[in-house]
Amino acid sequence: MRRILEVASGREVVAIVGVRRCGKTTILRQLMRELAGRGGPCRDALYVDLEDHRLAMDLDVGLLDRLVLVPMRSIGSLVSLGKLARALGTSPSQVASLMEHVEGSQLVSTVMFFSRSVRELVSAQKPRKVYPVDTGMRNAVVIRSPTDAGWLAESLVHAHLDALGHRLSHWKADRKVDLCAGDEIREREIASLSAFHEVHGNDSAWLVTRGTFEERRERGFRLVLCPLWAFLLGSDPAA
Repeated sequence: MRRILEVASGREVVAIVGVRRCGKTTILRQLMRELAGRGGPCRDALYVDLEDHRLAMDLDVGLLDRLVLVPMRSIGSLVSLGKLARALGTSPSQVASLMEHVEGSQLVSTVMFFSRSVRELVSAQKPRKVYPVDTGMRNAVVIRSPTDAGWLAESLVHAHLDALGHRLSHWKADRKVDLCAGDEIREREIASLSAFHEVHGNDSAWLVTRGTFEERRERGFRLVLCPLWAFLLGSDPAA
């Protein structure tokens, strides 16, 4: 136990292997009690038994694997429960249940449509954007392509803002608000932010870029162009 505690105190993932009924689960429970006795927060110790019948009734592992691959392959894509259900050959209620497992395990994060009207959010049933929480894990399970850089950058921006505690949303009408991943700031990005400003009257907007660093007035609002590296080092749009 002392050796296991020494290894478990690091930042590595530790797997205890052995034949069935040799005491692996007993050791893990003893480890949990030991850590709790040292004053560690209880939320840091989680035990999940995948053979628990309560999970078996609700959790289709094969379907869950296919569901998780959707945001891994299409970072920042718009999805709805109905669209996912049709693609996976199951019901929207089953997809909703599985999505709770996926989000709860911090594999995937979803972003709702932006609106100041609760009625619009409920009645329109706007699709959500989905992002992998860990882009390294995403790259390990998906074949990468040269076009991934922009999507991965968008995922990093999402993760950074989420870590800062912001309530995140996406928006799209005739135009959408998107991430600019290149040095050239194209007119469509400015037009998208201007369209959002005309509808919601925001005072400022940010474009995350590859290398451009600039602040200027643009069509009635303050526009900040910030390189991705600077944004991740601490820039906060709400500050």
